[in-house]
Amino acid sequence: MKKVIAFALLGIALPIGAQQTKPFDFSIRNIMRGPELYGRQPNDVRWSADSKWIYFTWLEPGSDWRETPKQFRVRAIPGSKPERVSIQQVDSTGSRFARGDRSHNGRYSAVEFNGDLYINDLTTGTTRRLTQTVEQERNPQFSSDDRQIFFVRNNNI
Repeated sequence: MKKVIAFALLGIALPIGAQQTKPFDFSIRNIMRGPELYGRQPNDVRWSADSKWIYFTWLEPGSDWRETPKQFRVRAIPGSKPERVSIQQVDSTGSRFARGDRSHNGRYSAVEFNGDLYINDLTTGTTRRLTQTVEQERNPQFSSDDRQIFFVRNNNI
């Protein structure tokens, strides 16, 4: 008998509680929710050479949709918050995060950044600039013995 009364009271209490919830606000802002409210999907996502950071371009939540996405990075550990990367940081370290050909032993990567060639030592984290020309060099590739790097300049190898 006590169980029947308890279920009856529960049956009465649930509809009352449901009626007290606030109805959905059918405002234009709520109906037309979009990326300006929750942010846009990150683009150009890449790992740092030491695999400690993830770099990406992103338009933060609340940003005007006409803005240019900015550079960010986040530590590769759970709970990390994205932090903005300045233009100076991108210019000085951009070659480290460019994609390129890896040497056969996996120690080096040959990359093109802003039209010039760089070699990244992935074990030490150092970078060496190979070219500094007005022409654009692109598509660097290691030779089969990793002693040379082939690339294209003015449609020539």
